[in-house]
Amino acid sequence: MTSPAEEIRRQLAESARVKQSFSDELIGRIAQFAEKSAVALRAGGKIVFLERWKRRGRTASRCRTGVRLRTERAGLAALALTTNPSVLTAAGNDYGFERIFSAKLNRW
Repeated sequence: MTSPAEEIRRQLAESARVKQSFSDELIGRIAQFAEKSAVALRAGGKIVFLERWKRRGRTASRCRTGVRLRTERAGLAALALTTNPSVLTAAGNDYGFERIFSAKLNRW
């Protein structure tokens, strides 16, 4: 049986391994997202996160946009629609729950 500290180290090592395996294409896409997000936020826009729960098996609620990450800063204007039951219910009622994450509805 592993100790909690050993399990934490194992999970950190796995996280590092995954991040080090990112392709150049993925790194470029992340950089492009960061640049576009910065432009949108500076212009007064918002970042809207969508995530398909069943496909990825996790939630978008892990987004750290409203709290500090490394340094003190103002929160970012961002919204994770998957963590807002009112939005999900309204979309499901209006368009059908099977279409909540469809491309047409993702234009919010």
